[in-house]
Amino acid sequence: MNAVPASPGIGTFDQRDPAVWTDPYPVYARFRAADPVHCVRSAPGEPGVWYVFRHADVLKVRRSRGLSRAARHRRLCAGPAPDSLFRYSEKLSHWMVERDAPDHARLRAAVAEVFAPDAARALAARTGEIADELLDGIVPLGRADLMTAFAFPLPLLVISEVIGLPREDWPTLLRWSRAFSELENRRPTLALYTEAGDAIDAFDAYLRELLGHRRRGPRRDDALGRVLDARRRGALTEDDAVGTLMLLLFAGHETTANLIGNGVHTLLSHPGQLRLLRERPGLMESAVEEMLRYESPVQTVSIGHVREPFTLGGRTLLPGDRVMPVLGSANRDERVFSAPDRFDITRSDLRHAAFGTGVHTCLGAMLARVEGRAAFSALLRRLPGLRAGDAPARWREGLLTRELAELPVTF
Repeated sequence: MNAVPASPGIGTFDQRDPAVWTDPYPVYARFRAADPVHCVRSAPGEPGVWYVFRHADVLKVRRSRGLSRAARHRRLCAGPAPDSLFRYSEKLSHWMVERDAPDHARLRAAVAEVFAPDAARALAARTGEIADELLDGIVPLGRADLMTAFAFPLPLLVISEVIGLPREDWPTLLRWSRAFSELENRRPTLALYTEAGDAIDAFDAYLRELLGHRRRGPRRDDALGRVLDARRRGALTEDDAVGTLMLLLFAGHETTANLIGNGVHTLLSHPGQLRLLRERPGLMESAVEEMLRYESPVQTVSIGHVREPFTLGGRTLLPGDRVMPVLGSANRDERVFSAPDRFDITRSDLRHAAFGTGVHTCLGAMLARVEGRAAFSALLRRLPGLRAGDAPARWREGLLTRELAELPVTF
């Protein structure tokens, strides 16, 4: 598919171009300056995909109620499509982030209390325990790929406990989740849709069986228990229940894993800031916020299709167009952040957009922060000689998420 830019002068933004996803920030800066609301069309006359680069515009569209998340699934499921695409899209359509009001609020309400700030903060000690368990297996080795050994298992084990999923199932859960992530980040192919469709079918069957098992047992106050309560009240269908749990598992570890990996990579690339954090552990809270801003775990996100024409940055967006706020660009916007390309854990102005805003603000934002602080505290305490390994860190393809494929370290 040949992209046709609708914006003059600067060329086409392609988030899957290796030159972009390996180092996106200079590219973002050019678009913020020259074409901050940038349209790409697959062909002349086709609906556009609008990339939004400036902080103020990103906040505006994130808060807009004139966009539909559900539209893409209605179109895909209504027309001819490969079976794997249909299966994947049909099940994804039950995730709360893929629903419009009032369904989104109804689904969110079913589990909101589990992720409330006080509930999230109460998990700090348990997160620290899990971090130490994982580090017990790493410390004697003197080296590790921190993504495989720590960054992914930690939040997956935590969110599994929050949901109520058996701890021993986490490797299988990770495999299914990675199939979703690969499809969303890379150029879609029939093979990727088939893998994701198979994974989502297997995950769906697993959750339906688990829901049946939990119905026959005593109630537990976890996310699965809350979903079952909502199901009994008639607030959720069975498809809603399965989709909500599936989303919580996927979103509940992916962002935090990338926060940990990106944060360690950034600290190792800024030894003065790493030394300062070791000397002043009281800076941990602001350090985690700066990591979220500087290397945003989620870089771009599709927030839906336009329902009615509206104007943004002097451009007119039409019904059927899709809107893609570039969170990673918003978080480097020089109109909001002084010296935005400088990593500074003492920074006080932290109005970053890493977790979104408006009705689709990340439900697990506080939990991700708690996990991040616990993870970095454990790493600095247990690995005092932490440094980059011999092999370079390698970024994974795509810009939906900012994710390291490998993070070799020694200690």
